[in-house]
Amino acid sequence: MAILTLQATTNQTPDPALGSDNALTTPTNTSYASSTVIDTGVGAAQNKSIRWSAFPAALGQITKVVVKFNWNITSGGADADNSSGGSAAADASFISLLSVDGGATFPTTLLTRSVSVSGIDSASLIESGSVSFNVTPLPTINQIAIRNRMHANATQSGAGIASASVTATVTSVQLEVTTLNSQTMVML
Repeated sequence: MAILTLQATTNQTPDPALGSDNALTTPTNTSYASSTVIDTGVGAAQNKSIRWSAFPAALGQITKVVVKFNWNITSGGADADNSSGGSAAADASFISLLSVDGGATFPTTLLTRSVSVSGIDSASLIESGSVSFNVTPLPTINQIAIRNRMHANATQSGAGIASASVTATVTSVQLEVTTLNSQTMVML
């Protein structure tokens, strides 16, 4: 039995399927640097996204595929205040999705964190962790794609005040593939 660590050979920011999104900061095939989306209620919602794909093929009979990465939301949240009249609402989110059909669809949620407020309310979105997701049924490795997206939206009218933001990083995006081979390889 062998365990292979496979990294994407392509990253695209913004994700080409999300044409109105913006690019993330310093993208690589395994990460992106601290990036921020923010909406202070006077413009349109802001989104940033990335897609990791084109993982190299694994040799041998595959018995297990695990998606792994680390994530860190260093600041963010949503605030709304309509105490002086008008309306105020805000929402912020950070989500990672999995595709096993080459990026045609992303039906599987690997991670989601979100907050939503309205009226007079606030909510923080600061958290970090690691994802280790066992992909079943076993996929074709080069058909796997991982999408990460940050979103901030705030709406206000009259004397209402609203804001939303997310600042985050993702690192160490990889597939851990177990095969029946007797040899261990690390694809960097």
